[in-house]
Amino acid sequence: MGRHVLEVAGSRVTIVDGEVVEITEPRTVSCPLRSRVYGIERETRESIRESMEFYIGEWGMFTSNRVIRTEELPISFGITEIFNSCMRRGLIDAVVMVCEGAGTVIANAPDVVQGIGAHMTGLIETSPEPGIIAKLEENGVHVLNPDGAGMNQHLGATRAIEMGYRRIGVTVSGHDSRDAKRIRVELGEACAIAAVHNTGVSERDAERIASSCDIATSCASRWVRDRVGPRALMQLGMHIPVFILTPLGKELAMARLADFEGPLIVGTGKIPALKKEQPHPLR
Repeated sequence: MGRHVLEVAGSRVTIVDGEVVEITEPRTVSCPLRSRVYGIERETRESIRESMEFYIGEWGMFTSNRVIRTEELPISFGITEIFNSCMRRGLIDAVVMVCEGAGTVIANAPDVVQGIGAHMTGLIETSPEPGIIAKLEENGVHVLNPDGAGMNQHLGATRAIEMGYRRIGVTVSGHDSRDAKRIRVELGEACAIAAVHNTGVSERDAERIASSCDIATSCASRWVRDRVGPRALMQLGMHIPVFILTPLGKELAMARLADFEGPLIVGTGKIPALKKEQPHPLR
């Protein structure tokens, strides 16, 4: 029986055998990103259910119908979209990320990275889904632990290096900031580390993110805005900023900007630069 737990808008969602079985009250009342992508103006248990059923119905998430490849870019400056552009431009060879039903995976094709990560959000725990694992492997994805679907980004990055990859993107949950620090210390510049799922991280986590990561999404985090933002070299977006923390991170961000097809405004100023409409409440 496949069981998956994730956080969406501060709500803890449990999915069993492709069905949403539990949704806690969302702690995020409103999110500009979810408003733009899904048309959700106020977060409720019902809005969470609708978005999860969209994931399941349209993307086959949590089931053997899982979409693995896509060219769709739903978020202008999402981490998946940044890594996608970097892979197309030869700046990154592979990405260590997580996929529901498989845990930590290593993907080496940009449309596969996009397919896995386009709508992935806040995965907390997962269990093996043989149909998803089979599809991933058919598409050249290395599943770190197919029997247990464990999530271990440090081990994934280490395995990617053992497989011969030399320029590796790694996503790490901000709640696992010790993992980001360990990757940085032990594996160095071979890895471009992006902190994701940062809503609710502690001040200590935010400090580790600032000192260990190349890129960090602000999500609905007060501490990432307060502690990580002022150390950024560059910022992408103003509603839910993505903070670029290192020269390597800037190189990767510039690859995404070069691929972005819409109009861009470039300026200088103090970071963080925030629009009035932020996720509410920040925590």
